[in-house]
Amino acid sequence: KRTYRDLDSNLLVVGLFQDKILNSQLKSLDVQIENQLSHAMDLENFRGKKDTRLSLYGIESIKRIMLIGLGKQKNYTTDTARSIASNIICYADELKIESFTVDGDSLGLKKNLMTQAFAEGLILGSYRFDDYKTKEDENTRASSVAICGNVDKKSLEKGRVLGMSVCFARDLGNHPANILTPTYLSIEAEKIVQDSSKMECHIFDFKELKKMGMGAFCGVAQGAKEPAKMIIVVYKGGRKAQKPIALVGKGLTFDSGGISIKPSPKMDEMKFDMCGSATVMGVLQAVSKLKPRLNIIFAIGSTENMPGGNAQRPGDIVTAYNGKTIEVLNTDAEGRLVLADVLAYINQQYNPAAI
Repeated sequence: KRTYRDLDSNLLVVGLFQDKILNSQLKSLDVQIENQLSHAMDLENFRGKKDTRLSLYGIESIKRIMLIGLGKQKNYTTDTARSIASNIICYADELKIESFTVDGDSLGLKKNLMTQAFAEGLILGSYRFDDYKTKEDENTRASSVAICGNVDKKSLEKGRVLGMSVCFARDLGNHPANILTPTYLSIEAEKIVQDSSKMECHIFDFKELKKMGMGAFCGVAQGAKEPAKMIIVVYKGGRKAQKPIALVGKGLTFDSGGISIKPSPKMDEMKFDMCGSATVMGVLQAVSKLKPRLNIIFAIGSTENMPGGNAQRPGDIVTAYNGKTIEVLNTDAEGRLVLADVLAYINQQYNPAAI
């Protein structure tokens, strides 16, 4: 815990609840800068309303000061803290500074849940996806944040892990379909599992799925050149007798609609038909770091849905893993076919408490 006098920072960010007065540290800082802060507040009629901010130059050790309006204290939630943290990162990027300081106490970070949410917001607000740009972004972006005050470090770390896991899921969704294939997903799952003693990874390919009787899944996958994968990760963090929770994600890395082909406009967006699986992968990464005391089954059915000489036709009848027959009237109903088999498999093999 430090006072503002001890700080050396390009930017100091301080929160102020609506219609509240400056705390003692801010009053002291205001005196140091010849009451510029209070004058600016009066001039701009700054009263701490939500989504308002006030910026001014500080003193030699604190080059800039930014006052953030937090709104009414009774309405201040974890969602608010997360959103404000995201905005703060964007403001810092606008100023082109690499590091800055946040007054945690003024932003309500004495509460651990607020601290976690704020850390999540800092990470999420800094997210960029520019993996495939020819030229590197030369703009200076914030990469380091110091948080002073009575703040719980474990909550900060938990928020960081969750934020990074969301960014990982976003990356998976943003990769193009010629990169993000079922094989790519399975390799990423194996990478996560290899660092955890409590996790086991099982990857099933098309031949194994067919042998297992997953006719619904295989019906969708048979028209694609990219090999289909069913990814199962078993996490044993709870008691042996504890029934697992199952997370099942749809992993259609590209969905053309198959023979019932989709219209061309916006078909490029069908690379996002695997965002369910990206979410499961994001949770998988977070669980590998945070190690909750739960038993969890992570399951992903991943394939492309493509037209071709071997693609299933409208009117085909397939037999699902649970023995039910399905008449496929429209091949663009691929998600329910893939998930039907994965859900039936998870239910039968692991008897989860919830899916």
